[in-house]
Amino acid sequence: MRYGEKYGGVSGRQKTPRCVARWLSVIGLIALALVLLQPRWVMQDQRPLLTLNAEPFDAVGGANEIWGRLRSRCGAIESVDKNSESGRAVVALLQRYSPPDSLSARVIRIDSLSQWLLVEAVFDALPPVLVLMRGTNEATGLPVIEAVWSGTSYPWRIVPFATEFLMQRAPEVPPALLRCARPGFR
Repeated sequence: MRYGEKYGGVSGRQKTPRCVARWLSVIGLIALALVLLQPRWVMQDQRPLLTLNAEPFDAVGGANEIWGRLRSRCGAIESVDKNSESGRAVVALLQRYSPPDSLSARVIRIDSLSQWLLVEAVFDALPPVLVLMRGTNEATGLPVIEAVWSGTSYPWRIVPFATEFLMQRAPEVPPALLRCARPGFR
C-alpha cells in the first residue's frame, strides 16, 4: 500500500488527470475571454491601439508610461502647495495668460524639479491644461511659461502623449518631471 492511498491522499496516477483538467480549464477560460473581449490591434494616428470590445486602450502608451517612471527618480519631484506664495503666483500667471476665459483658472496640482514647474489646471470655459514653467522672471517675479498643452488625448495615455509635445517646446526640461506626472484628466 502506498502512503497516499493509506491516508486518503491522492496517488500519482490520479493527480495527473486533475492537473491536466485544471490546465484545460484555464486554457478554456482564456479562450472564452479572448472570444468575448475581441481584442484587436488597429493603427490610429500612426500609432498602435488595442481595442477590447471596440473600446480603445493605449497599451503601448501605458507601457511607455510605466517604463518612464521606472527609469526616472520620481522621488526627487516635490509637490508645491497651491496656497503657498509660489502657488498663488502660478495661479495669478495662469489667470493673466488668456483673459477673460483664463480668469477662472483653478490649479489642481503643481510639481517641481529644480527650477521647473509642471502645473495641472482647469478652467470653466477652456479645456484642462498642463503648463510647463521655469524659473522666475526678474521683472514680474513670476515663473516663465515655457510650454502649454491643453485638450484631450483620448484614446491615448496623457503622460506619453503630452510629454512628447512639451519636450519638443522645452527640450531643457528635466525628463523626470514629465515622466513622473500624474494628471487627473485624459
